[in-house]
Parts: sequence; C-alpha cells; structure tokens
Amino acid sequence: MLQIFDVEASGPETTVCVVRCVGGRVRTGDRFEDGALVLDRIELYGREVPELTPPLSAKARLSGAGVRVLRPRIVIASAGPRRYGYVGPPEIRAAVAEGSSGRVMRTPEDFTAWVADQAARDLDEPFTYVVDEDGFLRLAPSRRATAPAPTPGPPWPPPSSAWGSPTRDGSATRSCSGAARRAGS
Repeated sequence: MLQIFDVEASGPETTVCVVRCVGGRVRTGDRFEDGALVLDRIELYGREVPELTPPLSAKARLSGAGVRVLRPRIVIASAGPRRYGYVGPPEIRAAVAEGSSGRVMRTPEDFTAWVADQAARDLDEPFTYVVDEDGFLRLAPSRRATAPAPTPGPPWPPPSSAWGSPTRDGSATRSCSGAARRAGS
C-alpha cells in the first residue's frame, strides 16, 4: 500500500508522486486499484530501487487510467485483496451471499457514495465493519452479516474450579464462580 503525499508532475496517463509505503512490500511493476495504476519507477534518495517497504518514502512514477484521481493523503492498494482460505464451519460459509465482503472506505467521498447506495432499512441498522488485510475500513449492512445460531456444546463458562488467579497471599480467587452457578455447573 502506498500513501500519496504529494503529486509533483501529472499528465493524462503518467504522474510522479512522493509516496510512503504504509503496508507490505511494493515493487516496480506492481498494479494498484484493480489494475488502474502501475508502479513504473521507485526513486529513493536519488537512486532507482526495485522495491519499497514500510515506513520508507520515495518518489514514484505511476501510470494508467487511475492517475487522474491521485491526490495527497489518498492510499492506494495493490490490485485485488489478498485471499485466505476459509477455515470455519461449512454452514456459515454456505450462508454468505456472493459479493457481501463490504465496500472499502478510503475517503469521506467513498462513505458518502456507499450511504447513497444503501436501502433505507439498512441505514436504520448498525453497520458491520472490519479493517481488511491491507489496512482499509470495510463496511457492510449488518443484516448481511448474520450467522446461524450456534449448536449446543459444552457448558459455558466452565465450572468454577477451572477459573482462578493467584492473589498476593498465594491463594486463588474464583472470578467466575457466580456465573458458573447460574449456568448450572
């Protein structure tokens, strides 16, 4: 991820910016913003380098249709989010709607546009939010983030004998004994 600090020279398809690497390793040839930008050159202390890592700043030449929207303080992310395999229960995975990963919020304008796209009933509910692997806020209506009810399992909290912490005199306190009694343990 690169944060734009300053746009020094800009043309219709190429721009030179002062950037700061704020996440991951970026390399010459990397694509950003779903392929709309390509990192053509990185210049660090007057020398061309093949990559940049946090927290270094450098001059960068970017090309592509996305250069029109570059401005100070914006953060650009690599093309496509990193994907990790799902490891949870299959019934929850089956309940997830296609395309329900939320929308990335990079600027106040992104939020304004997202709100305008939401149904009125969604705006009356809280939003589900996460900070994704690239450090961006993602929002989604909460009704799309519901999960099936859990199946019965072992009693929770565990019996009070499983809880405790030493006190100054070396004895143990039973901090969850009241909750355990209420749970019927």
